[in-house]
Amino acid sequence: MTARNGRSRKPRVGAPSRGDGPDGNPGDHDIAPGLGADDEQGGVLLRRVLFYVAVAVAGCTGAWFLVATVTAGGGSQRFLSVTRPAPGAAGFFTVKLLEFAPSASNRAVAARLVSKAPIRSLAGPHEFCLLELPNQRLALCVGRFDSPDSPEMRQLLRRFQDYAERGNRVFQEASALSFPK
Repeated sequence: MTARNGRSRKPRVGAPSRGDGPDGNPGDHDIAPGLGADDEQGGVLLRRVLFYVAVAVAGCTGAWFLVATVTAGGGSQRFLSVTRPAPGAAGFFTVKLLEFAPSASNRAVAARLVSKAPIRSLAGPHEFCLLELPNQRLALCVGRFDSPDSPEMRQLLRRFQDYAERGNRVFQEASALSFPK
C-alpha cells in the first residue's frame, strides 16, 4: 500500500485506531477531499504570522504615540527643579502655593499638580518652581516679581486663592513670599 507522499507502508491488520486515517493508514488524516492535516497546519502557520504582524504594528503604533506625546509637550516631561539663590543675588517676590517636607513622593505630587491644564492656565505665562526655604522645607511657587504690590502678582495670587476643585479651595493658603529672606 502506498501513502499519499509516495512512501510505502505496511498494511495494518484490524480496525483503524483513533489516529489512523479513513483507510487505516497512520498519518493519513483527510479532513475532506483535497484537505489533509498538512493543509490545516499551513493555515495555523499563516494565522500565527498574521497575529505577530498585528502585534508588531500595534506595538510600533504605541511607541510612536508615546514618543510623539513626550516630544510635543504633552506635560509628562515637565519637571520642577529646586531653585537656590546665588550668594548676593537680588531678592524677588513670588506666589507661594504650597509648603511641604522635601521627599520624592511630595515632589511627584507637586509635579503632577502643576502638569494639570487648569492649574497651568491659572499661572498663565508664569513658571512654577520649587524653592528651598530656610526651615528646610520646600515651597511650590509660581511667578517672579520685583514688588509684592505688583498688580500682576496680586491678580495671580487671587486667582490661585479662589481656585476650587470639587468644592475644595486647593490654594486658599497661597501667599506672597519674599525670596531670599
